[in-house]
Amino acid sequence: MSEELGLKKEIGNRIRVLRNSQGLSLKDVSGMSGISVGHLSDVERGESALTGEKIAIVAKILNETTDYLLTGERVTKDRGDSPVSIPSALSEL
Repeated sequence: MSEELGLKKEIGNRIRVLRNSQGLSLKDVSGMSGISVGHLSDVERGESALTGEKIAIVAKILNETTDYLLTGERVTKDRGDSPVSIPSALSEL
């Protein structure tokens, strides 16, 4: 299996798991996103992909981040714990 196909399956599986956990049908997500039921079904099976814009729309519908849909990793929004450090070479500019 190619890496691209594996990634499509992973993204599709994450979408399906989130959709099911929220009690949403393919028809529900289709109606909210403007993506056809058939295309969503293909995406969930890893047979098709969504554009970046459509991934963002689906993420919002599923109350999840695009990062999670694409990578499976949840990124915390509050990064205040780790201050940014500017390398000295750059701070002299």
